[in-house]
Amino acid sequence: MIEKELEKWLPSSTKARQAITEDADNDSTCCRFQLSFMGHLMENKEKLEPDSRIQAFVPDMWQRKVMDCVDKNESVVVSAPTSSGKTFISFYCMEKILRSSPDNVLVYVSPTKALVNQVAAMVYAQFAHRKTDLPPGKTLCGVFTRDYRLQPQSCQILVTVPEVLDILMLSTVTQEWVRSIKYVIFDEIHCLSEEHRGTVWERLLLLVSCPFLALSATIGNPESFRGWIQKTELAKAEAASVKASRIHLVVHENADRHAYLQKYIVAPDRDPGQGKVHGPDIVSCHPAGTVILQRVIERGLPKDFTMSTSEALHLYDEIRQHFPKLPSVSVAR
Repeated sequence: MIEKELEKWLPSSTKARQAITEDADNDSTCCRFQLSFMGHLMENKEKLEPDSRIQAFVPDMWQRKVMDCVDKNESVVVSAPTSSGKTFISFYCMEKILRSSPDNVLVYVSPTKALVNQVAAMVYAQFAHRKTDLPPGKTLCGVFTRDYRLQPQSCQILVTVPEVLDILMLSTVTQEWVRSIKYVIFDEIHCLSEEHRGTVWERLLLLVSCPFLALSATIGNPESFRGWIQKTELAKAEAASVKASRIHLVVHENADRHAYLQKYIVAPDRDPGQGKVHGPDIVSCHPAGTVILQRVIERGLPKDFTMSTSEALHLYDEIRQHFPKLPSVSVAR
């Protein structure tokens, strides 16, 4: 039986396969195998019912809250760790705009040109099937940076940087296009705190008159940040003599979902003898190597600190080398 199951996950020639097959009745060996190779299959602790709006998977509760805000055309600040599902929220918002009317526009604001290209590629991959639904003269996705532009005013989803959107919002010749904007997604909204570019992000929050999503993984005090944006909305509403819209806050700390994404960094490939750099190399980076020991002792681990099951096993093995009396990994009974 175990041979049949292992065939799905490991080739018969691997050392891990041979070790598990030889010691199939050992709880420790089987447990180590699960931690090493099957972390992505572990059950989510948060028991959820299916959501009729999403067919591909069961969204988390925080994602449902954001979707509720999007469905009501309301603004929301989202603070959630990397890899927790913010991209899906962006796609959900885009899908809503694409379904509404070919004249409606969504603007996705990325902090850098490199991210603009990445997001544009993801949009094309996600919504390529919708190209045929557009009327003549309309395109799915456009790109606009200071160095490059592609159909910025004929697209339904424009991916740009804050400085360019700032120019478009203030220009007298683009005001008709500005009025067609129905949603704005601010990615990495914490860039608002940057010394030189922060004023542009602040001005955009004041200029947009439509609902928006403000996404970030590193907002230090999300409630205070939401309160500040709410004050700007009240000031805008008072100046225009209209009712102020409510700014929602959704915070997700990723405590109930297993993190199964491995972490890597790009590092130069150096010759130990000559010190020459031959080219970049992708190197595994353990999350424990990114924290400062003294701060962990004083404050504990950060709230957004996560490890995949294989990374947790790796850390345990390293600790056990220094504390050999620790019990071995085994099945909890």
